[in-house]
Amino acid sequence: MNRKMRGRGIAASWYGIARTATIDRAGAWAELDDGGTAKVVTGVTEIGEGILTLLCQVAAEELGVKPEQVTLGDNDTARSPEAAHAGATRQTYMIGNAVTLACREAKGKLFDEIAEVWQVDAADLRSFDGELWAENTNKRISMNEAVDICKKRGVVPVGSGSFTAHGTGLDPVDGSGSPW
Repeated sequence: MNRKMRGRGIAASWYGIARTATIDRAGAWAELDDGGTAKVVTGVTEIGEGILTLLCQVAAEELGVKPEQVTLGDNDTARSPEAAHAGATRQTYMIGNAVTLACREAKGKLFDEIAEVWQVDAADLRSFDGELWAENTNKRISMNEAVDICKKRGVVPVGSGSFTAHGTGLDPVDGSGSPW
């Protein structure tokens, strides 16, 4: 008996998204601003892949504000941290991580000030959707109020982030290395 068998196959792969001849890196700045809004600056370029929307979502998630409360800077590479090229999913990985780190630093400064005012541990603070609160307490304020308190104490909740893909680059003689 010669029966035809049918089946389905699935394949997966990982491919490089970074530079191959040099160490890849990206940077960003983030600030929690008056009104409980946020500003993010990086040299990223939108080429139709939706990176600007993604970065607003990343910043909003990290800072605890709404995505519509995040403003991306003019992204002029002469006045912003390096973003390098856009290709494949590189911007999501590289700039997304740089924005995450910058936002965490900015939020950390805000949380440190509010924790001191409220006399709670900063690790117990949470923020989401424009509000900040301390776990297991009745302490809760808007992000607008939290930023106002922070700035009145002389601290601007701003952060910078730098992310590097930990490749080795390629050896110029024999091409060996781990670029991705």
